[in-house]
Amino acid sequence: MLINNAGISLDHPDYFLEQPSLSRASSIIDLNIRAVNEVTRIVLPGMVDQKCGGIINVGSISCYAPAMLAVYGASKAYVAAFSEGLASEYRSKGIDVLCITPAMVVSDMSKVKKPRLDCPLPPVVVSKSLDALGGSDVVLSPYWFHNVQQFIIGLLPHNLAQNYILKLHQGVKKRALFKKSQ
Repeated sequence: MLINNAGISLDHPDYFLEQPSLSRASSIIDLNIRAVNEVTRIVLPGMVDQKCGGIINVGSISCYAPAMLAVYGASKAYVAAFSEGLASEYRSKGIDVLCITPAMVVSDMSKVKKPRLDCPLPPVVVSKSLDALGGSDVVLSPYWFHNVQQFIIGLLPHNLAQNYILKLHQGVKKRALFKKSQ
């Protein structure tokens, strides 16, 4: 079993040109894309030899609406596409591949400390992800509320979803900068 769960983003949503440096974007790409590729390349041959295995790659709902998280969202879109490709290539060899696309989860990265309806504890997401491994969907949101959010984003016209997320992230940025100034 391989779980590619490492990932980084920005401290808060921000416009691409207002981000402090290109080095943060490079770090996001290195960890969220390159590391997933390299670790998978190391582990996958053993799974192929044993004709069994499971890979869970952690994407993000941001891959569907990446406003103010352009590099992060794009890196997670890569993870989703990479997962779909691996699932097609290795399903016949007994290897199940799943990419989960959760929204916020209680963590240091989300800066949310207590669970809420829209932000569960990690064990909830882990349990549902393990249950989903081997199912028909390769990319999914394992937590029911995140699944509803993803469904709604998918129903909306693309530009409307992007504009909604942009406004949401503008508010998140404003609150984050206010907190930093305190």
